[in-house]
Amino acid sequence: MKHAIVFPGDHLIAASSPGGVARHYRLQVFDQANDSWRREGTFRIAEEAEAEADSLRSRGLHARVVSYRMCPVAA
Repeated sequence: MKHAIVFPGDHLIAASSPGGVARHYRLQVFDQANDSWRREGTFRIAEEAEAEADSLRSRGLHARVVSYRMCPVAA
């Protein structure tokens, strides 16, 4: 049995490893108040994540896209 997660409006994506999560791109924004990065969104397609990051940057926010290709999860 393959584990999978569902992205809104999309199909199932197989996990990257047994017990892990599907490959994806996380959009993160820097939270200056807490001096840390927080997740703003999760995308299946890198270009969509980058486009949203560009939109946030154009509003003066610090944004980055992190590729999660191999994501084992502790039990």
